[in-house]
Amino acid sequence: MNKLKFTLALTALVLAALAVTGCKPEDDSVSVKERMNMFIEDANAGSFDSLKEHTHPAATSYNLASAAYWTAFFPGINTNPLIILSISGTTANVSGCGMTFTFTLLEDDDDVYKIRTIDSSGLTDFN
Repeated sequence: MNKLKFTLALTALVLAALAVTGCKPEDDSVSVKERMNMFIEDANAGSFDSLKEHTHPAATSYNLASAAYWTAFFPGINTNPLIILSISGTTANVSGCGMTFTFTLLEDDDDVYKIRTIDSSGLTDFN
């Protein structure tokens, strides 16, 4: 019985130490590819009110990024959805809405990437 108490006490101490040091679980990270997939899934589903959470607060357009903003930004998404063409480092090329977009992502927190800019082939850019 003493071994069990010791093991439980040791486990509690380790968990407390992790909580105090702020160690994050591995699944808190969001890679460039994961962020792009989440953004495109929300955009293609018409969940425009969710898109701002995928963008970096350092973007000048961040405070403008309402559902109405994204509806105007991606005209025709219902008939021509977004598709990832390629991802290289922190840059993603996407097609959709009859245009090509270049997304750049920036780390917002340790291993958590968010969209910093979107350059398009025919619209006002998100930057």
